[in-house]
Amino acid sequence: MWKRPDELGSTLPTTTATGEPQQPNLSPPPPAPSRPATGGVPARLGPSLSFEGTLLGEEDLLVEGRFHGEIRVPQHQVTIGSSGQIEGEIRANAIVVEGHVRGNLNAAQQVLVRASGSVHGDIRAPRVALDQGCRFKGSIDMEPNQRGAEAAREARREESRRDEPRQESRREEARREESRKERDREQKNGEAAKNAPVTVTPVAS
Repeated sequence: MWKRPDELGSTLPTTTATGEPQQPNLSPPPPAPSRPATGGVPARLGPSLSFEGTLLGEEDLLVEGRFHGEIRVPQHQVTIGSSGQIEGEIRANAIVVEGHVRGNLNAAQQVLVRASGSVHGDIRAPRVALDQGCRFKGSIDMEPNQRGAEAAREARREESRRDEPRQESRREEARREESRKERDREQKNGEAAKNAPVTVTPVAS
């Protein structure tokens, strides 16, 4: 069936101002914008919140309020914001301090104290960075794994020293038991010899 040009829509080429035919736009439509990813957003303790106790987690944490207790997120990062105030111990993969901390910091990777941050406590991490202007009072241990291994070896040596008297006592008891068994065997052999029949063989004259 024949159709008029206006019924064919955009399938027919149009003409530009120069008189040249213009091909229809056949490019695919632009993709729809994707939703922003939220997996990297840390959990947050807001400025108006206060928490007391032990906090365990499996994600990054941002503290902007008050916290009293212990934080343990060994596989993730803890950030203390500029308004954050923590009194207690923190154990994490990485720790960034922009606020105030009174307590010990233990990180598997690194501890960073910004210029606005203050720490009153000990820091244990392989890498430690203190920005100029920050406040810090305590000690820094940048070999926690080595010290921990040495402490474990020393504990084993001390345990061995404490156990040595018990081991010697057990060895002495074993020696006495073996001596008793040996005496019993000798006594049985002697009794068997006494009770054995005596055979007399006549001598031919």
